[in-house]
Amino acid sequence: MKKTAKKKNVGERPAVKKEKKDNIGPKKDEDVIYIIEEYSDPDDDDDDYDDEDDYADPVEEEKEPLHEEVKKEKKQAEKQKKGKKKKHVFLKFLFGIILVLTVVWFTLHGIITIYLSGLNKAEYEKKAAAVDVPSGAFITNMLIIGTDSRKPEDEAGRSDCILLMSVNRLSRTITLTSFLRDSYVEIPGHGSNRINAAYSFGGAPLLIETIENNYKIGIDGYFVVDFFSFIDVIDAVGGVEIDVTDEEADYINRYLCEINKILGKEQGDGNLTSSGHVKLSGKQALSYSRIRYIGTDFARTDRQREVLSALIASAKKTNPFKLAAELKDVLPSITTSIPAYKLANYVMTLPVWMLFDIDQQRIPAEGTWQYFTTESGMSVIKLDFEKNTKVLWETIYDKK
Repeated sequence: MKKTAKKKNVGERPAVKKEKKDNIGPKKDEDVIYIIEEYSDPDDDDDDYDDEDDYADPVEEEKEPLHEEVKKEKKQAEKQKKGKKKKHVFLKFLFGIILVLTVVWFTLHGIITIYLSGLNKAEYEKKAAAVDVPSGAFITNMLIIGTDSRKPEDEAGRSDCILLMSVNRLSRTITLTSFLRDSYVEIPGHGSNRINAAYSFGGAPLLIETIENNYKIGIDGYFVVDFFSFIDVIDAVGGVEIDVTDEEADYINRYLCEINKILGKEQGDGNLTSSGHVKLSGKQALSYSRIRYIGTDFARTDRQREVLSALIASAKKTNPFKLAAELKDVLPSITTSIPAYKLANYVMTLPVWMLFDIDQQRIPAEGTWQYFTTESGMSVIKLDFEKNTKVLWETIYDKK
């Protein structure tokens, strides 16, 4: 029997083996699914990249701390700016104060310099010391010479008082040293004689040279005060307070007789009526300083230093403007070798000096001298210069 072939339907797709289709189709589907799963499934525990923190932007992580750090830096910068501004204002203020004080200082210095130009200025050229003297940058030595002359420029008169005032700004002390006028010394160009003869021979310059050579100390300048300008200075500060014995009071009144006669005053004017702690006027203080018959010359120099100390104490209590007005007429009768501008420096520092301690001494020192009669019959005081120089160096220069 002849088999009849089946007729194919036109347009019918040929059959495809299911196995092939199944093999090809799933492979493609699996690939697509795999890719989608790899990048889109957040819940897949087996995925190594499932932690969102691993994908966080590192810049975003640092953004917050960096922001805080910038804030801190800005705050610190603002603080520094404010600090600099305050410092700048303070420096301006400080500079202004310094400028004002400088102007005031120079103005006062100029006024005082003009005022002190009223002093009788001596032409003095200091000679180099013939011996080595201690250097003292913080020490000022001023020689005060009291004469019995009515005119201070009369340097041929006698020096009744030779007193060195030493100001030590380091130890904050003022040392008053009296040189006994009968001290037997070597006077340059005149041989050996009493120390007060040096003033008669060559005035203050020769006296200074004599002291420097014999005692090995330096002197920066001098003042020459006659007894009557001394009276005016004491009266200008309102007198001095002194302890006076009965015997001293009697001698004060005796000397007042001579002074009243010279001044044209009535006898008995200013006589003391009592002893004890009294305030002495100018002429009473002068009479007290001149007493030489009680306790010899040693006691007389003690009284002179006592008056000068009391004068300094009274000056501390006196109104400086009033004192300047009182002294204006006295200045021409005082001779000095110190320039007015330098004296003005001293005056400007007086408020500080007034706080210094005041020490007193006399030369020759105790136990370093003896009375001696020269071949010509002159009674003098012979002293050990080495020991006295040592005393002066210790007390004035603090050299042990």
